[in-house]
Amino acid sequence: MELLFKWLISTSIKGSILIGCILIMKHLLKNKLGARWHYYVWFLVLARLVMPFAPESSISFFNLLGFSKHTEMITKNVLVYDPNIIIGWFKSGIQIDGWINDHQTLTQALLQSSIYFKLMIIWIIGLILFSFYTIKTNIRLCSKIKRGSLCEDAQILTILEDCKEKLGIHKDLLIFKVKGIQTPAIFGWIRPRILLPIDIEKKLSPKGLEHIILHELVHFKRKDIVLFWITGILQIIHWFNPIIWYGFYEMRQDCEISCDSMVLSSIGHEEWKNYGQTMITLLESTINSFQSVGVVGFSTQKTQLKRRIKMITLFKKNTYKISIISVILLSFVACTFLTNADDSIYEKKNNLAVSANEVSTDKENIVIEGSDEKENLQEKEMLWPLPDYKIITSTFGKKKHPKFNKVSMHTGIDIAAPKGKTIVAAADGTVIHSEELGAYGNTIIIDHGNGIATLYGHCSELVAKENTTVKMGDEIAKIGSTGASTGPHLHFEIRKQGEVVDPLKYVDDK
Repeated sequence: MELLFKWLISTSIKGSILIGCILIMKHLLKNKLGARWHYYVWFLVLARLVMPFAPESSISFFNLLGFSKHTEMITKNVLVYDPNIIIGWFKSGIQIDGWINDHQTLTQALLQSSIYFKLMIIWIIGLILFSFYTIKTNIRLCSKIKRGSLCEDAQILTILEDCKEKLGIHKDLLIFKVKGIQTPAIFGWIRPRILLPIDIEKKLSPKGLEHIILHELVHFKRKDIVLFWITGILQIIHWFNPIIWYGFYEMRQDCEISCDSMVLSSIGHEEWKNYGQTMITLLESTINSFQSVGVVGFSTQKTQLKRRIKMITLFKKNTYKISIISVILLSFVACTFLTNADDSIYEKKNNLAVSANEVSTDKENIVIEGSDEKENLQEKEMLWPLPDYKIITSTFGKKKHPKFNKVSMHTGIDIAAPKGKTIVAAADGTVIHSEELGAYGNTIIIDHGNGIATLYGHCSELVAKENTTVKMGDEIAKIGSTGASTGPHLHFEIRKQGEVVDPLKYVDDK
């Protein structure tokens, strides 16, 4: 679950970078490309946010930023987890001498969990709150629509049929007059309905009614309702990222401008003044626009009105069409932002760095040619961590704690030995923790790569230091009784991708 959350964070960051680049391009190009391009370029953001994975490319923009292929770094097919994640594996839950208390409180569990888990809990809470608000808002709108009335005005229905014919729409659509809404809108994914304010025919001329109905029908024809649902869901998922929210806000505005262009393509450029006047008339009677996810309205926000009017005045018959230049530019952005960094580039850089550091002396021959260590430790390939001491006082599994008299899960094995005896590394790896760790007392944690880590608890002395590399059999600590311990012994644990496993399946006790 933590890996999924880290993927979400990584995707959100990459989506934010893409949004920033799109905004820069739009500012530089401004009116040089058509309204349709300004709208469709945002589809790349949607693709970036929903892609579970992306192909690697040497031309990916993320090569410049050092993004790896996955949330974890992958080198020669070996997973390298962040040390904090690994340490968090051993902290998760209330643990006493390597025992997980089945009766722990939620607060205690959160306090001892990793930072990623805590952030994930916060994200889930936000997700639930925003989802609840969205559902509540849509329920309120549905209630308003149910209280509304089916439009039977002959003039409006005639205009609807004429507009459908202009756009080549054959599906039967209903118009509802709804009290409490201030701007026209289209609502519903499966059964779309056009919503009009009460007495709108008194505010707008027949031409004005034609403009707003055409606008809503364009939304229907382009399936903008589905698109707005997708963006709404993505906003809820990325509720913590204001850049994503702002990007989708700009996308909606570009959607309206693109709609304006398509309407003008239908009614003729000479109508742009009347179309602009329709927007101004609606703005005069509008206080709040729609905030519901499932609604696509005739947006008339004051902050965007000036831009829309300007785009209408600049409208040309061919601006709605995508030019060859637009297609080339969209393709270039897609190739550079919908791909991941090419890991082979980093491997080549690492190999060059390794070659540059090859050392050969008369006293000793040290040649660094890359890692020859096994990519994945198999069963019975680890060394017994206590030479000459094989007595296990507590095995792996559920049993009664000897000190606290509670049935709990014992996540490792306890090996009895006199105080001060040598503890050795069970396999090659990197020491990522060498200090006190709660009830474990003085503790060593070694990362062996590919999601496998070992823990050595209750030590009296820690010999191996943090961030040092150790070999199988190297002395790393000495037997002790620190932490929540009943006497001198070694508490030995193994975690594989965060899951507790029986150490006896991995160590050779012969």
